[in-house]
Amino acid sequence: MKIPFPRAAFRSALPRAIVVFAVLPLCSCVTPVADPGLEAGITSVAFTEATVLETTARISVRIQNENPNAVTIDGAVHKIHLNGAYVGKGMSNESLTVERLATGMQTVNVYLRNLKLAGELRAVMRAKEADYRIESVLHTREFGRVRIENSGTVGLHSAGAGSPAGLLQ
Repeated sequence: MKIPFPRAAFRSALPRAIVVFAVLPLCSCVTPVADPGLEAGITSVAFTEATVLETTARISVRIQNENPNAVTIDGAVHKIHLNGAYVGKGMSNESLTVERLATGMQTVNVYLRNLKLAGELRAVMRAKEADYRIESVLHTREFGRVRIENSGTVGLHSAGAGSPAGLLQ
């Protein structure tokens, strides 16, 4: 006795099975994006303008390019932490080209809310240096959006008369 084979069902399922088995290996072989070779660090923090409600910190950020080709940064966002406290976010919309195997500098303003951070800021502003952590997002032409985190120690400077340290005492 011969068992009938449903050829129509086999013909419609075969193309789907081929597609599934062809695409499945591609999903598991995703290669990670190569390290773009960029690094950001804070070189100085200067407390400038101060009011009772807000203090401006001018932060210099050094961007290092470890690539053998120049990298153009069309904008950046830097989240700044001093002595473990998040103090604010500085942004730059200026274009910066960092030449091959070289460094470039950005200066960003971070606006600190004195009432919210009064306790943390008082200790930070009295010190001559602070531990920092920077979380940067660089918008580059070559690599797209690049996230960088770094930490270290940085010297602090006040702008004399009307300095924020006087307001928080």
